[in-house]
Amino acid sequence: MYILNTTFLIANEVIDSALNFIETSFLGAACGAAGFSGGRIARVLNSAEDGAESFAVQFETEDIAKAEEWLAAEAQSFFEELRKRFGERVLFFSTWLEVVK
Repeated sequence: MYILNTTFLIANEVIDSALNFIETSFLGAACGAAGFSGGRIARVLNSAEDGAESFAVQFETEDIAKAEEWLAAEAQSFFEELRKRFGERVLFFSTWLEVVK
């Protein structure tokens, strides 16, 4: 089992609109694609950024190759639209996790 974790640092003034966009566009697209399941958004409690909060979006998959293809192709349009809408007010990075137990 693998987890795609994308962490977003979101400026306070756009948290509601950014989370809504992430939920409807990113979660909506990913949960039906690439064998992803378990899509969820979690607030990062130990983020200490003035004027911003961090959120983690996680999906699970058994097929990392198919999921990586989706991330490299399909998810890029979401990330581009996110940059257009919010610019530097929303920053993000993705990491892969492997469940070991």
